[in-house]
Amino acid sequence: MEVGFRGHQLIFNIRLGGRAISWQYQGIELLGAAGEDPVEFGFYPMVPWAGRLVNNAIFVDGELSEQDVNYQGWALHGVSFAHPLSSWNVIESEECTTFIARQVITDWASILDVTFTWNIRAHSLETIIQVTPRSEVPTNIVVGWHPWFHKSLGVGSPAQLHIVKAKLLTKSDSLPTGELVDFDDSRGPFDDALIVPDRAITIDWPDALQLRVTNSHGWFVIYTGHKDLICVEPQTGAPNSLNGPFSESVVACSKSDPACMKTQWGLKTLNE
Repeated sequence: MEVGFRGHQLIFNIRLGGRAISWQYQGIELLGAAGEDPVEFGFYPMVPWAGRLVNNAIFVDGELSEQDVNYQGWALHGVSFAHPLSSWNVIESEECTTFIARQVITDWASILDVTFTWNIRAHSLETIIQVTPRSEVPTNIVVGWHPWFHKSLGVGSPAQLHIVKAKLLTKSDSLPTGELVDFDDSRGPFDDALIVPDRAITIDWPDALQLRVTNSHGWFVIYTGHKDLICVEPQTGAPNSLNGPFSESVVACSKSDPACMKTQWGLKTLNE
């Protein structure tokens, strides 16, 4: 499904979490693919957890709940991204075009009704994830977005990240240890979680575009290890926080108190 506003166009795959598989701004394609696995391409939601889980499991009501392994030995990035939408619709106005996608997650502690809202404007994108359990009993979740951006857009210079005063979560066996250190952008490549106080990360493609990602929560994962692609992933909490360190970042939501994450993706050209 193709949806756009003025010179801003996105194509959505309704069978794979309603993800964007193409995002063009003023004719420039931002998204790429590391491979054909659903983990490896596009711009997709991570619900009801983001990242890796220790022992590929989560404690629910004091009992261990094993999750299906879906990528390279890990239960990775939740289940939403590989599931079809239950419904969707498009609303057009003078200010923006809105794509609203709905999904039901049944293989969790509570049945979850999830709504993804994409507000497409001329020079920005606003995304909203709202998760509403059908039970009044609170359930813990972490949500996020996982976009795969081109390092090179075919114009200008390769992507550069700008991150201010962040803390990096040290890790062991790909999982956070609970220790925080100052983020040093000279120590990449990265596949790491960050706490960013101003809740924003900027990607510059010099002489081409700038993308500023501003999130309602201060958590991000960045991945710079691929030769052609770069990922900036806003999240509500830390990887594996459903089990261990940084459990305070987990969102407890219920039918009367849904979870919500709102992210602004602001674009401007740098070649003028």
